[in-house]
Amino acid sequence: MEPQTKTPESVPLETSMPAGRRKHLGITWRSILLGAILIPPNTYWIMYVEGIWHSGHPTAISLFWNVAFTLLVLVFINMGLKRIFPRVALTQAEFVTLYVMLMIASALAGHDSLQLGVPNMAMPFHFATPENNWASQFHQYLPKWLTVSNLDVITGFFVGHSSLYKPEVFFAWLWPVLCGACS
Repeated sequence: MEPQTKTPESVPLETSMPAGRRKHLGITWRSILLGAILIPPNTYWIMYVEGIWHSGHPTAISLFWNVAFTLLVLVFINMGLKRIFPRVALTQAEFVTLYVMLMIASALAGHDSLQLGVPNMAMPFHFATPENNWASQFHQYLPKWLTVSNLDVITGFFVGHSSLYKPEVFFAWLWPVLCGACS
């Protein structure tokens, strides 16, 4: 009778790896921290390209090119780190964590998400006039938890000369933006 050998599929990943690499299998705090550091400039880049230049539109294709470029730069930096400081180099799991974090942030900052979604939370109320009769025609069908109807707050949003940091403005927008981002 032949002894049974374990096939690579039957060996758990944790035991098939060297002991020093097992701790890097999942999400690490340094990948979350690096992702949190990269999200603001990445989001600014998207908003500038899509909102100011109105060209390139990185979030209009399935593989966001801003995320691909950022990860490409990180891969080159990581290659250098592997030669000089191999223990500091990022692992595949950390790159996946960064990819997911940057993709979600890019999707939320993209042209077809929050850039258009936030103004739409207030437009029906700001542009409602007696002539177009919007208030009586469809305001009752708009979800209160997803819209901002306070005319003082939304006039400052559309006209300017206001600040998000005024408590009444901040709290009027807080819940609808959170609900919009989660839906």
